[in-house]
Amino acid sequence: MPADCWSAGVILYIMICGSHPFDNGSLYEPSSYWGGSTSEEEESQFCSQLETQSRLKARIVDGRLDFGYYPWHDLLEVRSLVEALLVRDPIRRLTVEGALQHQWISSELEDLKGVYRQRILNSA
Repeated sequence: MPADCWSAGVILYIMICGSHPFDNGSLYEPSSYWGGSTSEEEESQFCSQLETQSRLKARIVDGRLDFGYYPWHDLLEVRSLVEALLVRDPIRRLTVEGALQHQWISSELEDLKGVYRQRILNSA
C-alpha cells in the first residue's frame, strides 16, 4: 500500500507560505497568552478558540484550501503539487511516487540529486 502523503502536502504548504493550508485566520488570539486576564475573559477566549478549532477541523474535513494570497499566484506548479497531495479522497490523492514525478520536482531532479550527493559526501 502506498504511503499517505496528505501530511507532506500540509508541510509543503507551510514551507512555501508560512501558514496552515486550512487556516485562513489565526487559531489563537495573541492576548490569550498574556497574563492579567479575568476568568470571564479567559473563558471567552477559550470558547472562541474552541470555535476557531472547530471551523479549522471542518475546513480540513471538507478539503477547503486557501490559495488566495501571495505567493501562490506566482507558484502554479507547486500549487498543483500541494493540491494533489491534499486531495480529500485518499484513493485519488497523490502518492510518494506520483509526487516525485510531479513537474515541480522532476524539473529540478538533477539539481536535487547533486545537492543530496554533496550532503552525503560532506557528512562522511
